[in-house]
Amino acid sequence: MVVMGDLCILDGGGGGGEGNAAVKDAITSESDEYSGELWVGTKVNKTWRESITLSALVKKFNAFGPSVSETSANYWEADVWLKWEF
Repeated sequence: MVVMGDLCILDGGGGGGEGNAAVKDAITSESDEYSGELWVGTKVNKTWRESITLSALVKKFNAFGPSVSETSANYWEADVWLKWEF
């Protein structure tokens, strides 16, 4: 057997005079499994007359990795707070 790069040549040598009887591609497989979460968003703080405060937060999540399902890979999250004083 002679290995040249990704090509593997098998020598028949069985006396039948075939010489190089079979040529087979050697397949090398390598995988790295990374996972994580990336989000992009914004937060807004607005105050009126020093007595009313509005805060809003919107995020878009993009998760990736082998354990992430299709439904949880891409979703939005939003939170709103309203505060007032008398």
